[in-house]
Amino acid sequence: MNEQQEVVEHFQKLREQQQDIANEIAKVNDERREHKRVTEMLKKMPNDKRCYRLVGDTLVEYQVKDVIPMLDTNIKNLEGLETKLNEQLVAKGKEVNEYKEKNHIRFVNEKEFYEIRRNATNTDASTANSATK
Repeated sequence: MNEQQEVVEHFQKLREQQQDIANEIAKVNDERREHKRVTEMLKKMPNDKRCYRLVGDTLVEYQVKDVIPMLDTNIKNLEGLETKLNEQLVAKGKEVNEYKEKNHIRFVNEKEFYEIRRNATNTDASTANSATK
């Protein structure tokens, strides 16, 4: 593998890591919103009303007044995790940009791609013609 391929592979790996962090943020955000919706619904119910919470693989019976503080704690923990993940995403973005600048990586649009490919094909054909003469 030549140096250029290694640079491209490393850049792709960095971009994949960045995407993984973004996906994790989306999952945590969805989970936090779900917890908030459940909390809002439970706050409309009487405190002594029975409700059930899934703990591992088991449904556990609670009263509304006992579940709301647990959900609030989970929401705060998820918010903290989301903040940390956002910080990681920013740091990874900086790392990607620094690597991109250091190695002079640029993205080409479709038109440029086909032009580069056509020029490479023409160069290969002219080299082959020169070699056969």
